[in-house]
Amino acid sequence: MYKKTVILSVMALVFCCLWSYDVDWGIKYGMGTSNIYGDESHYEINYDISTVVSGVSSEYGYLRLESPTNEHGSSHNVGVYSSIRLTNNHDSIRLQSEMIWQRFNYTQKFEGRALNTNNLQLATEFADTLSGKITRTQDYLTIPVLLRLQQEVASDANGGSYTGAFIYAGPSISLLLSNKSTKHQGIKALDADVAELVGNSQTDSDLTQNYASQYHENGADELLPYKFDLVMGFGFGMKDLFNFGVGKDSFILDCRFTTGINSIGDAPIRNAFKLRSFIVSLGVNL
Repeated sequence: MYKKTVILSVMALVFCCLWSYDVDWGIKYGMGTSNIYGDESHYEINYDISTVVSGVSSEYGYLRLESPTNEHGSSHNVGVYSSIRLTNNHDSIRLQSEMIWQRFNYTQKFEGRALNTNNLQLATEFADTLSGKITRTQDYLTIPVLLRLQQEVASDANGGSYTGAFIYAGPSISLLLSNKSTKHQGIKALDADVAELVGNSQTDSDLTQNYASQYHENGADELLPYKFDLVMGFGFGMKDLFNFGVGKDSFILDCRFTTGINSIGDAPIRNAFKLRSFIVSLGVNL
């Protein structure tokens, strides 16, 4: 909690400092795709089963199942943006900042994966192979600080609607808001089967069959409270399209690629992975 408070305070300070200048600003919404990547982006289901007799625990066996495949999911963001002009040449350089909520989705797939164990009894209790998936949703509050190269177009050019193209790049800092997951099909059934094995043993009169289980979390289950990313993108602006009287009737359309700088897992195993996304956004200047 202390780390999150400090990070949120720094993010708010950066954003407020940029807004202390005379700025162009607006609101934006974007959608696209996201996924994880890295040396340990594959997920491992890892149960240790032990026997408990008169309060004494001893190793009984393990259950292991690995997912080698991650599938892209949808990605969304919404928030406010601002930019200030740093140079006043024919084409300008601007400093752009945003405060946006971002949602990343992806899926860890298990297709006919072998369930490994070192105990013959456990091998007879559980299926040899399993199929299923784990869907994940991660929400962040993000502030990117971007250096933007802006093409300046005269107001009478191209009928006065096209306001110029731009490219940008820079770092961003994000604060984790939530990390949710849902297990499906055989993966959900495996959890239920392990719970049933343990529960039934505790009502059995044979004390040698009293089991306990421990699940070892992967990095995807426990994330760091923050992440750092590199942001790169391009786009263009248009104005006087609809005459709806919304803000300045000025819009920007941009395509953005975001890739992680630091590994975000915070668990003993499978934590060296990062998030990346590709998003197309529409912004309205206000």
